Amino acid sequence: MIGEKIGKFVFSQKSLDFGNRVIRRSLLSNVIIIDELGLLESKGKGLYTSIHEVVEIVKKSDKKLMILCIREDVKSKILNLLAIVPKGTLEIKKYPSKQTLEKFCKSIEEHLKLFVNP
Repeated sequence: MIGEKIGKFVFSQKSLDFGNRVIRRSLLSNVIIIDELGLLESKGKGLYTSIHEVVEIVKKSDKKLMILCIREDVKSKILNLLAIVPKGTLEIKKYPSKQTLEKFCKSIEEHLKLFVNP
């Protein structure tokens, strides 16, 4: 099977299967970062199924932090599909400023404190 095609890009089924396995294994960690959810995922394709499974488990846990990097043009659709309301958002451009990166790091630090001092 060829996999998934979006625009001029083709993702082999083998690479999608590998990505899905990696995403499911991320549940072994307390901090999960997924980069990037895009057009395929906004259509319920690509890595959507495994991401949805992980999101559902993380929603029920107070011991896990999940960071999703979502393309701006599909952000609303993906958030609706996953039925999540972010606890915080930060828009990062292609070349973020030092101030934006510092804000991002500080936000992660604050969330990680919840694991150290529950």
